[in-house]
Amino acid sequence: MMGDLSLSHNQLENLDGISKEISGDLILIENNQLTSLEALRGIKIGGDLWLKDIPATEIPEEIQIRGYIYLNVSQTDLIADAKRKEYYVRVIS
Repeated sequence: MMGDLSLSHNQLENLDGISKEISGDLILIENNQLTSLEALRGIKIGGDLWLKDIPATEIPEEIQIRGYIYLNVSQTDLIADAKRKEYYVRVIS
């Protein structure tokens, strides 16, 4: 997919069927039912991955992100998991 893909402020429960290549940012903020990010395994993101304010606590390995993963300071489990997997993480409030 060319450009950014914004799926923010929805009620997504999963990401099945999402494009496997996004040239810009992938914005998934404020999806309060998104508990699994497993469908992102193997995806290529040319920009940043915005995961602020989602309930998922783990991020799969094998995501190719050219930019950063943006998380809210309160997402402590997801922050720790992303850092453990050596993703570039930016924490915002």
